[in-house]
Amino acid sequence: MKKFLTLFVAFVFMFVSIIPIACGGQNTVTFEWEQGGDISDLVGWRLYVSEVPGGPYDDGLTYLEDALGNPIEWVVIPYSGTPGATYTADAMIIVPDAATTNLCFVVNAWDAEGNFSGNSNEVCENFDFLGPGIPYNFKVKVKTRP
Repeated sequence: MKKFLTLFVAFVFMFVSIIPIACGGQNTVTFEWEQGGDISDLVGWRLYVSEVPGGPYDDGLTYLEDALGNPIEWVVIPYSGTPGATYTADAMIIVPDAATTNLCFVVNAWDAEGNFSGNSNEVCENFDFLGPGIPYNFKVKVKTRP
């Protein structure tokens, strides 16, 4: 009986210790676009987010943060000399554990004079950190030796 109890407790501990790996986490999100028009004085781009397709795109305070964890309204992406840009955001898009949220993104460009382009096409994506359902009807059978 003592061995059974020890094995059972060890099994429960192992099972409970892997639950955080299975639930929640973070997504790595990569954005790609091409810049059209005159890029001679291009400074960079701003990435915006909204829960609502079509915007408004000023509600990013809920879902974007800088490297220090401070909420921000948009992400600034400096121009690197390539009109076809790729930006990877890791741990910058915040969706709470045990939640699912549809987020829509646009990007716009700005130049050295402070002029901004219109928004790019919108891309919406579902971020799902809902855990699976709870297992039920769990049973343990122990065979005893004669």
